[in-house]
Amino acid sequence: MLTIAITTSPIESHPETSVLSTVVSSISKILALQFKTLQENDLTSVKLIVTFDGPKSVSLSPGKQHIKSGRIGQDLAERYQRYKQAAKDLLLSTFVAANNISFPDQPSVINQETVASLSQQYPDHVSIRTIYRSSSSKLNLTKEHKSLNVPQIIETTYTFLSTTSTVKHELVFLDFAFRFGFALSVREALQLTTTEYIMVVQHDWELLLPNFDIVRLMQTMSQHQDVIKYVGLPSSATIRIADRGWKTRQLPELGCDGTLSPRCDICNDEPLTKEQQLERLKYELENDLDPLDQTKGIPFCYVDPPQTATNFHPPCYTHPFTINQLPFIRLYFWYDKPHIASTKYYKEQVFGKGYFKRGDFIEDVFGQYMMNDIRASYLDKTMRNPSDTIPVSYTTTENEQKEWNVEAAAKTHLKYGCWLYYPNHGLKRYLYHVDGRHYLTKDMKSNLVAKS
Repeated sequence: MLTIAITTSPIESHPETSVLSTVVSSISKILALQFKTLQENDLTSVKLIVTFDGPKSVSLSPGKQHIKSGRIGQDLAERYQRYKQAAKDLLLSTFVAANNISFPDQPSVINQETVASLSQQYPDHVSIRTIYRSSSSKLNLTKEHKSLNVPQIIETTYTFLSTTSTVKHELVFLDFAFRFGFALSVREALQLTTTEYIMVVQHDWELLLPNFDIVRLMQTMSQHQDVIKYVGLPSSATIRIADRGWKTRQLPELGCDGTLSPRCDICNDEPLTKEQQLERLKYELENDLDPLDQTKGIPFCYVDPPQTATNFHPPCYTHPFTINQLPFIRLYFWYDKPHIASTKYYKEQVFGKGYFKRGDFIEDVFGQYMMNDIRASYLDKTMRNPSDTIPVSYTTTENEQKEWNVEAAAKTHLKYGCWLYYPNHGLKRYLYHVDGRHYLTKDMKSNLVAKS
């Protein structure tokens, strides 16, 4: 029912695996805590696919390095090769432990070498298959890449059948000879995905809450697959997004019934002054309120002029869309950060229309198109092609605003089916961005301090 795809690419801290280790550990904790539930739902054979993106170019000059675009220096290119070997050892070890895979006389250290030995010793229970192949995507390769006499993709599959069970476990490594980018990396992983759902995780996003009920979420998505096709997890960027609203992007604040959510018409939309902030702090202290503690209430909206004895009133929330006791709110934008999505939806709607080229991110292309499409429906405009946009600064008269088409916006959103998992009114964060491109090891920090 579930495939987990982790995407990784060169970052400055390589060959250290600490960033990836943090992310993989957070995923394995979720699977370990829910192992019993997974067994009851025949989900113990969760498949893991890890993509190792290649560089766009390798320069002898470190000053020309730009990691996000895939341009790296020779030194990082060499360190990345060492990182890939260490990462594969780490992933194999974690995968075997998380799935409770065991063998008689099992070695104390699990890595590529010892697993190769196990495949010779227990050929019916451990197999390793390596395929050298080309991509099914249109890559638009440069002359430099075309001249490389190497396979575009090296696909290595480790299949484990424990001696104590009949469940198969698959771990797949996809090595790319050059830069594919996030979008096409996910697309390659999807080619090997046969499960109903896929969870996509970038290598520097840690899952914070191990009690996250991933099984119930997938069951809910399966029961309402025409409505819920993608579920993003809340991060610092999406905290209280329903309250902050989408109006600065000319998007409607829709309730679960597809109509405009009631908004407070007395809230002060301007940023709080220092005096107002101080007054708010005093009020929270006097009433023992903590915005991050769900047991003590939630932040109040500021009212000016005062409507009651204080300058605050209960917050005006966009009511979550609740199914199977799980709360969701509409997303008008596709986020690349960790999410669970329908495999069919991914293949047919996201990747079925040729939106992407090598080096693209899904949110930069499909995400923008999706947001503009919903906005166009709301503003009664027509999208002619993915490049058509309606500027955020688009202004309207009061009469035009009355004619904005809320029903059309809700219908267009349903076509994309993107939702944000929204427990505790968005006050609980499920993701932490380790920020791999800027992550520094202790040694790297010490070297920088020593040079300064």
